[in-house]
Amino acid sequence: MLAKAHAVGFAAAPVRSLSSHQSPRKATGSRIIAGGRRGSPSLAQTSRPGRIGSVGINRRGLGLKVRASAAQEQGAASGTGYDEEYDIVVIGSGVGGLTAGAMLARYGKTVKVVEAHYAPGGCCHMFRHIQKDVGVYEFEVGPSIWEGLDRPCDNPLRMVLDVLEEEVPVKAYDGWSMWTEEGHWRYKFGPIDEPGGVIEMLADNATDPKAAVKEWNELQDSLQVLSEANDACPLLHLRQDAGILLSTMSAVPFYATHPKALPLVPALFDSFHKMVDPIVKEPFLRRWLDALSFFSGFPAKGTMSAAMIYCLTIFHKPDATLSAPTGGTA
Repeated sequence: MLAKAHAVGFAAAPVRSLSSHQSPRKATGSRIIAGGRRGSPSLAQTSRPGRIGSVGINRRGLGLKVRASAAQEQGAASGTGYDEEYDIVVIGSGVGGLTAGAMLARYGKTVKVVEAHYAPGGCCHMFRHIQKDVGVYEFEVGPSIWEGLDRPCDNPLRMVLDVLEEEVPVKAYDGWSMWTEEGHWRYKFGPIDEPGGVIEMLADNATDPKAAVKEWNELQDSLQVLSEANDACPLLHLRQDAGILLSTMSAVPFYATHPKALPLVPALFDSFHKMVDPIVKEPFLRRWLDALSFFSGFPAKGTMSAAMIYCLTIFHKPDATLSAPTGGTA
């Protein structure tokens, strides 16, 4: 997704440690070369020839060249190669690593990204399975649908793409279908009381529809202030170190006029289940909230509240959509 390319190396072998300003050092089967000329094309050397690619970074974004040149592969096999220097070395090319590399390059830093996997992207890539006499199936490793990529919004990934002046071709959907023990049903985005919205979905599928609607409304009420706090401070501004004092300055006017919201801020960084458990008991509603937390790899327990409050707010605004990248996330 963070596309465009000039050469920055990544190693297709396990990497544990790396220095961008020292002589070569071994790192679990890989030899990484760094130091020397700044800004020259690079290759992170590995002892496994034929498994080398390069993640490219320029001032707009990132790209992938899956194979290195014959000369680069020969250099990798012999343990000799380029001598280079970078301002920043990023270890790992998941969404966080690619974002860090792209943003740093966008603001003028020379960057190198290293990766142990054969392809960059972390959980944002696909794999193929060939079924004899049936065909080829493609599977998403991680998130396959995204909120808000079709237009400017507070989605952190969309904000990064806007900074990089990148566009991701997507198809927009106004909801999704699910198959559960209740059967097939569809959840429509937008205001909760519209046809096909949350209220109708709970009425049609919950074990106790009245209890489910009541608990849903109570949960929404309990999240209202934190939802407004989320709107005042976009997710992209949140961090878990002292730098948050600077990155969240845009929210100062909100908290100045809503002093009761300030003591609730720590809850944004806590597990979402701590907000859900005291209120939601109806089985279907609870399972649905766990399903909505899928993007984190966890159910509600283990998913950061700020992300879920954002989703539960943005999903029910007028014209809300989900976006599926054309051709998948790879």
